[in-house]
Amino acid sequence: MFAQDDVCGTENDTNEPLINTNNSSTYSFSSDESFLNTFPQRNMNIAIWGIEKTDGVQSISQADAHAMVEYLNAEFNQFNICFNLVHFSHIVSDQHFDTTASVVNQLFYTEPAVEYAGTAIRVMVPHHIQWRGVAYGHDRLIVRADQEEIIGIFIHEIGHNLSLKHTHEYFDSSWLCENVTRDPNDPAYNAESAGDYVVDTQASPNFYTYMQYVSQDCNNYTGNLINNCDGVPYNITLNEIQNYMAYTRQHCRTLFTTGQKIRMHEYISNEANDKYINILDDIDYDLYSVNSILDKGAEPDNQTGVIWDSPDIWVRNQPDGLTIQEHQDLEYNDDNTPVYVYVRVKNKSCNPSSEDDTLKLYWAKGGIGEQTWPYLWEGDYNESNALDVGGEIGSQTIPVLGQEDEAILEFEWQPKSPSVYEDAGFTNKPWMFCFLSRIESTTDVMTFPEESPSDAAVNARNNNNIVYKNTTTLVIEGTSDIGSISAGNYSELVAVTSDINFFTDQGNAIWQEAELRVRLDDKLWNAWLNSGAQSTNTRIWNSAEREILINGNNSSLDNISFAPVEWGTLTPRVNFLIKEVTGETYTLHISQTESNTNYVLGGYTYHINRNSSRQFFSAEASLDNTQNLTHLEAEHINELAVYNWYDAEGNFISSGQTLTITNIELKEYTLEVIANSDGHKDYKNFTVKENRSISSISPNPTLNDFSVNYNTGSATNAFLVITNVISGVSDNYLLDISKTYKTININNKPTGQYIVSLVTNNIIVDTKQLIKN
Repeated sequence: MFAQDDVCGTENDTNEPLINTNNSSTYSFSSDESFLNTFPQRNMNIAIWGIEKTDGVQSISQADAHAMVEYLNAEFNQFNICFNLVHFSHIVSDQHFDTTASVVNQLFYTEPAVEYAGTAIRVMVPHHIQWRGVAYGHDRLIVRADQEEIIGIFIHEIGHNLSLKHTHEYFDSSWLCENVTRDPNDPAYNAESAGDYVVDTQASPNFYTYMQYVSQDCNNYTGNLINNCDGVPYNITLNEIQNYMAYTRQHCRTLFTTGQKIRMHEYISNEANDKYINILDDIDYDLYSVNSILDKGAEPDNQTGVIWDSPDIWVRNQPDGLTIQEHQDLEYNDDNTPVYVYVRVKNKSCNPSSEDDTLKLYWAKGGIGEQTWPYLWEGDYNESNALDVGGEIGSQTIPVLGQEDEAILEFEWQPKSPSVYEDAGFTNKPWMFCFLSRIESTTDVMTFPEESPSDAAVNARNNNNIVYKNTTTLVIEGTSDIGSISAGNYSELVAVTSDINFFTDQGNAIWQEAELRVRLDDKLWNAWLNSGAQSTNTRIWNSAEREILINGNNSSLDNISFAPVEWGTLTPRVNFLIKEVTGETYTLHISQTESNTNYVLGGYTYHINRNSSRQFFSAEASLDNTQNLTHLEAEHINELAVYNWYDAEGNFISSGQTLTITNIELKEYTLEVIANSDGHKDYKNFTVKENRSISSISPNPTLNDFSVNYNTGSATNAFLVITNVISGVSDNYLLDISKTYKTININNKPTGQYIVSLVTNNIIVDTKQLIKN
C-alpha cells in the first residue's frame, strides 16, 4: 500500500545548508504567532505546464491549473504568501506524459520553460511519474496528475521549494536524528540543528512505516510506545499527523505550524534579492477580464483561440444585464433610445484592489480588419473615413475588489443611426458594433507594453487588462443575411496583403446543416479580383451579385492586396437546410490575417440561432414532355419562396417555378426552394430523359389501317418495325421526325398478333402490341 510511488522525491539545492544552528543568519527558529504577523505580504509568480499527448489527451486543463493555484492560495494566504499564476500551457509530448521524474525534469531546460527560469516557480504536471511529486531546489517541482490528493502533494512540494523538510527528516539517522525533548535547557535538545529544523513540529517517524497507528479521521496516533532514535517514546500531536510535510495519510495533510510558516517567510526574505528577486512580484493585485471560458487571467493567454469574443462583455437592449448576462443582437430604435453594455472585472490576486482603478469602454464599427489601438478605438479614423467608425463610450471607477471578487459595470451608450452606415455599404444589420474594455491602473499596469500603433488582438492576448467583443447573437428569421462587416486596410500609412478566413468551433454543425454564401461590395470584390481572385475551398456563386459560396470549414479568400485606407464590406448569408437542422446554436468566425505570417488582424463572430417554429417543406416538381420540349414545374410550398434551377455542374440557370428546356439539353437538373421568410431551403435533383415513345395506336384491334402517335424527341432518324409474333416476319416504315404520327395500311398482312417497335437513331426505344382482325 505504501510503495515508493506514495512518497515525494525531493532534491535539495546544493547551495543550501543541510544543518542550521542558533547562529544562522537566515532562520530564527521562532514559533511565535506575533512574530509571524510581522512579515510583509509576499507575491510569488508561478508558471504551470501540463503534458498533452499527440492524440489530444491532456494531463490537466487550464481550469485544473487555476484550481491548483486557488487551493494553494487558500492555504498560503493565511500567512501572507500569495501565488500569481502568470503562465499555463501544454507541452505536447507522448514521451513525457507517463514516465520518470528525471525524464520530466529535462523539460525545465527546454523552451518554453526556460523563458520563465528565474521569474516564476515552475511546475510540470505529467499524468504519471514514479513519485507523487518531486521538488528541485527553490523554483522547480513536478507533481503528477493521476492522484486524488494532488493539492496536498502540490502544497507539500511548494513547502520544499520554500526550504521546508519532511517532519520525519533524518528520523532513522544516527547523526541528524531529532530528539524528542523540546526543552532548550536539556542537553539532548537539538530541534534547531537536526530533523526538519522546526521547533514546533515534534520528532516523528515516517508514518508510512507506522500507518496503522494513524486514525482514518486524522485525529489520533496510537503508537506512542514506539521509541525515537534517542530511546524516548515519540510525542506525536496533530501538528505531525496533519502536517503538509509529513508522510501521513494523503487526506490528512491540512496544516503548517507557525514555525514552518516563519521558516518559509525567512527563506523568502533571505532570497528576495537573490534567487527570488524576479520571482517575487511587487504588484499588489491583479485585476482582469477573460478572453474566453478557457482564460483564467494568465499572461499571455495561450489557451484562447478566437480572441475577440470575450464573455466578460455583453450587450443588452434594456438595462437588465446585471441579472441576464447574455449577449443580445444590438437594436437601434432611435437617437434617444440607448443600449446597455456590461463589463465584468475580477481580482485574481490575494490583495484587495485600489479605489483609484478605472475601466474604460470603447466602440468600433463591426469589422475584421486591423482594429488598431488607439486610433480606431479612440475615433482618430473617423474623419478620414467620412463616418464614425470608433470612439470612447465612457469611463467608470472600479469598486475595490477582494481576492476572487468581481464587479459588473454598466455603460449606457447611444448607437449611431444605421442610415449612416447603410450609405457606406453596411447593407444588412448596419447597427453591428464591437466593444473593447481596458482596466487602467497605476498599480496593475499592462504586463506587456503596448506599442503605438498596436493591434487590439495582440494586446488582448498579452494583457489580461484588455478584452474585446466583436460578435453578434441573432435568430435566423426574416432574412438569411446575418450582418455586414468591414474588411480591408484602415491604416493611412501602409498597404497590406491579407486573407479573409471562414471557420467555426470544433464539432459545430453549421457546415453540415446550412449553406454559407458571402456577398462582397464593389470595393472588396474588385480588390479580390485585382489580386488574382485566389481562394481556398470556395467558388463564385453569382458574379453579378458578387456572391461567393463557402464550401466548408477553414475556407478563405487569399492574398488580397489593400492600399492604405482601402476597405469594403462583406455580408454573410446563412441558409439552413430544412431537412438537416438540429436546432442548436451555430457559430461562424470570420477573421482577417496577414497572408505571409497568418498574423491575426481582427475577427468577428456570429452566434446564430434557428427559428424553432419553422414549418417543414420540401422541394418537389412534376415533369412533362412534348416532342421537342420538357417542362419541370416546381410545386408551391404554400408560402412565399424563391425557386431556382441549376444544371448538373451547379451553374445557375433561372428562377421561377417552371423550367422549360429543349430536348437536346436533357440531363440532370436541381431545384432549389428558398423560403422568403427566413432563408431555409431544400433541394431536389431530377434526371430528365426525353420522351421517345409510342404514345398510342388506334384503332387497335384494326382491320386494315391504323395510326401510330409517337415522340422521337431530338433523334436524327426514326422508323417503325411491325413484326408478326407467329412468323417473325417484319416490315420497316420510315418516320418523319418533324411529325408526331403516321398512318399505316396492313391490308395484305395475315390476321393475328403483331409487335410495333419505335426505333430512333438505330435503337429500339419503345414497343406496343397490335391485333389485326
